[in-house]
Amino acid sequence: MWFTRPASTGRGSCSVLCRRFRKTGDNLFDRYRINIPYRESGENAMVPEISEDQGIIIISLPRRFDFDSAPLVENALKPVIAQHPERVLFDFSKTEYISSAGVRVLLGTSRALKEGGGKIALSSLCHQVLYILEIAGFTKIFTLYETRDKAIRHMKKKD
Repeated sequence: MWFTRPASTGRGSCSVLCRRFRKTGDNLFDRYRINIPYRESGENAMVPEISEDQGIIIISLPRRFDFDSAPLVENALKPVIAQHPERVLFDFSKTEYISSAGVRVLLGTSRALKEGGGKIALSSLCHQVLYILEIAGFTKIFTLYETRDKAIRHMKKKD
């Protein structure tokens, strides 16, 4: 009695109860699992935005950095990591949630960049994301900045 369709939650897909079929007793959704995948766009996009400012690669992460978006982010980062950048900034200004899959991508990227002599920093973390990173002990691994501008200023000074 469930089917998947876009909703305002911002996830890649979410289950929504179809009340019309439940009331009629039709078992259509029990017989055929209907999955309507969709791709978010704009502010809710699951693919990161990658830009450069003053020699710093800036990666703006999706609103939810979870199991659904982590592989997309990881694939988008492969060409960036292959260039061996000196400084990479992860901008969390749009990110409201991070799961262990997102943390795994951050750690893998950090390891790859540090092997090549690069530096990594995180900026604009909301309270929920910061709390998750604190509990996991990752605030000691990553350099954190309150805002994107402060991060760019400090990372530029370290030339």
